[in-house]
Amino acid sequence: MTHLDCPFSDKDLAKSLGARWDSNKSKWYVPDGVSLDPFSKWLPDYIPESTAVIDTVIETEDGSVSLSSFLKTASSILKKHIPDSAWIRAEVSNFQRNGKGFVAFELVEYSEAGVLLAKTRAFIWANDADRLLKKFSTVTDTLPSPGIKILVKVHVDIHSTGGLSVVICDIDPSYTLGDIEANLKRIRETLTKEGVILKNKTLRAPDDFCRVIVISPDGAAGLGDFKRDADILEKHDLCSFKYITATFQGHQAISSLVSAFKVADGNDLYDAVCLIRGGGSTSDLYWLNHIELARSICSLSIPVFTGIGHEKDNTIADEIAHTRFDTPSKVIGHIRTTIVQNAINAEANFKETCSATERLTSLAELRINTELNAIKNSALTTYMQAEQAVNKEWLLLTHAADRQLHYADQQAGSLFNEVQKLSTIHLTKMDSQLDSKLNEFMSHADEAIKLADRNIDLFYERLAESSLHHVKTLSNSLDQLLMNVRHSAMNQLDVAMKDVTQLSREILGLGPQSVLKRGFAVVRNANGKPVSTVSEAKKMDALTVEFKDGSVTVRCQI
Repeated sequence: MTHLDCPFSDKDLAKSLGARWDSNKSKWYVPDGVSLDPFSKWLPDYIPESTAVIDTVIETEDGSVSLSSFLKTASSILKKHIPDSAWIRAEVSNFQRNGKGFVAFELVEYSEAGVLLAKTRAFIWANDADRLLKKFSTVTDTLPSPGIKILVKVHVDIHSTGGLSVVICDIDPSYTLGDIEANLKRIRETLTKEGVILKNKTLRAPDDFCRVIVISPDGAAGLGDFKRDADILEKHDLCSFKYITATFQGHQAISSLVSAFKVADGNDLYDAVCLIRGGGSTSDLYWLNHIELARSICSLSIPVFTGIGHEKDNTIADEIAHTRFDTPSKVIGHIRTTIVQNAINAEANFKETCSATERLTSLAELRINTELNAIKNSALTTYMQAEQAVNKEWLLLTHAADRQLHYADQQAGSLFNEVQKLSTIHLTKMDSQLDSKLNEFMSHADEAIKLADRNIDLFYERLAESSLHHVKTLSNSLDQLLMNVRHSAMNQLDVAMKDVTQLSREILGLGPQSVLKRGFAVVRNANGKPVSTVSEAKKMDALTVEFKDGSVTVRCQI
């Protein structure tokens, strides 16, 4: 055996040429009996046997060789030193079927850093093309296309008229499927580990749509379907759309798409981002299975809707986006339906609000009247109670004054009778003292009467002052109570009127006329009632369609 100085990056090529691994020395080697010519790049001191052959061929009189001789010599060398065939892994850079029936490939290999390592053209001749392409498409549901990795069995031919050709004689479609699925699995595991795989999918769905970003290829078939409805919504100022063109396939696709998503990143002015394409082959979808694109979708704070245009095929973008739709038409259909349904709900809410406003107004009027009546009754009761209290106090004061006067009269009469009796008995004995006693008595009597008069006047003055003060206090309390009641009632009435006015304005702003002016129409039956479903409309012979400037009658044809 001959050991090779083969670097790790060349191990697959060395293996495909027939090299084996020596685990004891951790080196690749060429088994005995196998030509060393194919391995010369890993044998610095080796001189290929083919050199001698070429030297022999070119030893002519003028030192040259014919092209056919050279190609025949090269062919014999290749057949002698290169295996009949080998399975190779490569990425399709270009794919084209010629009108003559053969298929031309351009195969490339990139390093993990994206550096081109190898590039060659390869062919499937016409007699094998149909069989191999059918074998591949039956399993993968697509034809080979740029960006797809394939595993093919090849051999090298050198023909005198065709030159050197790498010929594909077999293809393994399961490798392509496995590579695609392995890539998807790596992306899912990475997003799960980063904790963002469900971030966009779990965002709250938009309740309405006012501003939407649309990312699509330039001139995509699905974009026209999308814009047919979007332009109508935009024309009537129901929703605005920002269109961003991006590349969806090829090595520039990822950077282009990631740049498009950066426009929406952190922009809360938009309600959703629509990633649409429509049409195209299934293989074109493979470019959307990339970790950087997936991260861009997951990092958005607004929902992403996908409408790639394939009902059966899914991409990683479909899996992690908020909502997946089959086609761009279904994406705009969802947006249109949401806006229309909101308008229908607004009309129903308007009617319900009108009814609620009428009920609230009636209840408010009833409550205000009830409160006013209660206030009037309370004030009247308070006034009557105050009047009764004043009258009662006046009667008590009058009775007390009468009793004092009666008592003073009784005392004066008693004293007078006693003086008269004493004067009669002792008239003779007390003549000298009679005048003195009488004068003294009269003096005391006058003073008592004056004192009684002063007490009565003072009592009446105090009684009148106390009664007047009490009446004024009650009157002031009653006036203050009436003012408080009136002020409270007016405040409640103002608040109720403001609420009713504000609610009425909001209702009027959502009224049928406003909805009609926005470009909607109201469909009614013969009784003037709205028709909101197709099943109801199919039951009618004729319908009335109301627009903002009038109505037309149409006949239903099922």
